[in-house]
Amino acid sequence: EERVAATDLASRLSYFLWASSPDEKLLAAAEGGFLGEKTGRENEIGRMLSDPRSLALGEVFAGEWLGTHNVGPRIRKDPIDNPWCTESLMKAMRDETALFIHSLIRENAPVARMINARYTFLNEELARFYRIPGVKGEAMRKVSLQTPRRGGLLGHASILAATSFPDRTSPVVRGTWILTTLLGTPPPPPPPNVPEIEGGGRGRDGVRNLREQLEVHRRSARCAGCHSRIDPLGFALENYAEFGQWRAKVDNRGGLPNGAQFRGPEGLKIALQEWRLDDLGTQVIRKMLAYGLGRQLEYYDEGTVRRIAAILKPSGYPMGDVIKEVAGSHPFLMRRLPLNKESAVPSSSE
Repeated sequence: EERVAATDLASRLSYFLWASSPDEKLLAAAEGGFLGEKTGRENEIGRMLSDPRSLALGEVFAGEWLGTHNVGPRIRKDPIDNPWCTESLMKAMRDETALFIHSLIRENAPVARMINARYTFLNEELARFYRIPGVKGEAMRKVSLQTPRRGGLLGHASILAATSFPDRTSPVVRGTWILTTLLGTPPPPPPPNVPEIEGGGRGRDGVRNLREQLEVHRRSARCAGCHSRIDPLGFALENYAEFGQWRAKVDNRGGLPNGAQFRGPEGLKIALQEWRLDDLGTQVIRKMLAYGLGRQLEYYDEGTVRRIAAILKPSGYPMGDVIKEVAGSHPFLMRRLPLNKESAVPSSSE
């Protein structure tokens, strides 16, 4: 290994925070040797996060991690049958999540706010879709929420659409998304030759609704272990239709494997904060490190993830501090040298 050259470190920081090349100030800091020491590096990070170009963290990082970049281009309804499903509304859904994640980073908010925030970002079209009054105009702006219904990622239409089928919700997909994408604790892949769950109406087993179909599904010993973890998380989000429209009369009972029971999105948020906050914090670190390095993490990176998590856990995993710790981590500041084959292979004279 060797230390990354100063100008290369400037490029790493720039593409990490801005998804673009470094500016003159960042290059000057690199040439002056400031990026190689903690104070100078973190001063530059603070400056860069205050720059509008740092919105790339919301648009690119969050879009790729959470899957919201597919809403509109790949995930949408037929606008002929659903005239509300406009390009501008799909963009507003993506922008809501991008601006929200960006705000958490810039405000150095604790990771729990990703779940329990009492604000979001709306324009008039998205606010009307959510039935939130008092928001006018096309521009997105920060809006305080009077109820917890839309607070946090689990109330965002972009997330809810990305975890549904085009014509119906899927507690299995949503529950799997929470475990895998949000918490970094994916369930094992399903066993082979398991029949699909039907979308609605009366199934092959004479079962009338999706919850009952899944309960029958869980009676199989092959399926019970995973679905007992997945399904209750997804059912807690059944108040949200496939594109996030609120619906009241649903069975939204949920639970955790430890026996904790809850109802609906608000109960799920409380349970995640109480029981799974460390998983969420560690997953944010893991995803941010991979994004900053521009590659998938390897087994040898887990030590870095654990060290950063240990540092940030007492303060609640502040999002801006995650950026600083990633940028000051060993794999970010160093580069691995290619293996010298000549030194690795014994000579014939030995």
